[in-house]
Amino acid sequence: MWTAARTACSLPAMGNRVHLELRGSGLPYLTEEDEEAVVGLTANNGLPLFWFALLREEHLGGTWEREFRTAFADPEEHAVDPIRLGWREARANLTSACRLAEARLPGLAPALRAWEAGIVTLAGRGPSQEVRLYLAEHANFYDSADAFLDALHRAVRIWHGPGRPEMPPVGDASSDLTGVDRQTDRPFPEVLPDWQPGRPVPGLSAGGRNTTGGAAEWGMVALFSGVVLGAAWLCGALLGRGGMWAGGGLAFLAGCVAVWRWAKAFPPG
Repeated sequence: MWTAARTACSLPAMGNRVHLELRGSGLPYLTEEDEEAVVGLTANNGLPLFWFALLREEHLGGTWEREFRTAFADPEEHAVDPIRLGWREARANLTSACRLAEARLPGLAPALRAWEAGIVTLAGRGPSQEVRLYLAEHANFYDSADAFLDALHRAVRIWHGPGRPEMPPVGDASSDLTGVDRQTDRPFPEVLPDWQPGRPVPGLSAGGRNTTGGAAEWGMVALFSGVVLGAAWLCGALLGRGGMWAGGGLAFLAGCVAVWRWAKAFPPG
């Protein structure tokens, strides 16, 4: 059931991250002066099943579905805002899913209960008012908008739909069930992330492209190239041909370290 919904990824070397956020307000956008408490989970190349216990199928329709279909058809020009719902509503949905899971999916019920305890504890540590799920980047694994939306609906029905679902296969628990701390990749709910001031994740396009991230990446490429060429030219002018190679090589190594640290601090998606 679950694996049948997945298709081959059109960009197999690309990481596709999804995010779950608890936020301290319902503000859709923030100015440079605003600060908002936020905590987030993430998963790479997966759709954590427990996240969908927070939702109902109605949250996958309406304006969000229209935005997603538009972005899927033209990812260069359109981005997808997150699925948003109030924390109290999400909490009630999760409570219902946990109760039903005892009979519907007894194999996953204990793990879901542990995840519920972790997310409720996490919410209690901050001013939780809203839940946001950024799922659109995972559509990069699907050949059509309909296929991706169908996978999302079936994930919600596992917890809230009629009948008794089949037990979905689980490979990596952090990608398939729980998610991890977005900042450190530490396992959740074994380790709870820290609340911190933050801003909304930029809207993610349905093709796995982040327009804001793309601009930053091109800027990093330009800066990296300028530093390497500049160091090579300067050392060459001062020390000759050997100095040019030494200066360029050292600048290249320093640039690689800087890019690696930047990529760790701001992972794609």
